[in-house]
Amino acid sequence: MEQYAPALQLLPMLPLRGLVVLPKTLIHFDVARKKSVAALESALKGDQRIFLVTQRDPRENDPALADLYTIGTIAQIKQVLKLPDDGVRVLVEGISRAELVSVMSGRRLLKAQVLEAPERNLPSDSPAVVARMRRLKELFGEYADLAPKLAPDVYLEVSAMENPSEIADFIAANVLLEVSD
Repeated sequence: MEQYAPALQLLPMLPLRGLVVLPKTLIHFDVARKKSVAALESALKGDQRIFLVTQRDPRENDPALADLYTIGTIAQIKQVLKLPDDGVRVLVEGISRAELVSVMSGRRLLKAQVLEAPERNLPSDSPAVVARMRRLKELFGEYADLAPKLAPDVYLEVSAMENPSEIADFIAANVLLEVSD
């Protein structure tokens, strides 16, 4: 069996304040920092992929490597809308997790060297995994009943999922957690 050896990739990087983007999730957010807008523009000129990573301190305006979490998400830019105040609203879809290896900070934009994490394929037909997925869906159903701002179709989407990794990421993206968690 051939083993996957991740290669270093150099991607435009966008540090996120108080937001985590996970694989297989679609999310929109506003971007205002000049370096972040420049990173988006750079990604749009290329293959429209960008590395999104959360800042440890959202108040930091020019984060260095130590100011960022080490795991982020490679995302595909789906849509960009210019806002009147020189900001941008962007819609992205998370593709895969990646580990931040280094940050290259230029005057104009940030780039990151990242190692894409291989997808973990859990055997979704194993009795133990099936039981855990069923229990996780039940617990999320209870959470959905108690969370007034959660759209009803979110639980329906989870209940139809079969891939353990996708279920975990989707639920994590739809529950109220601290960024550090």
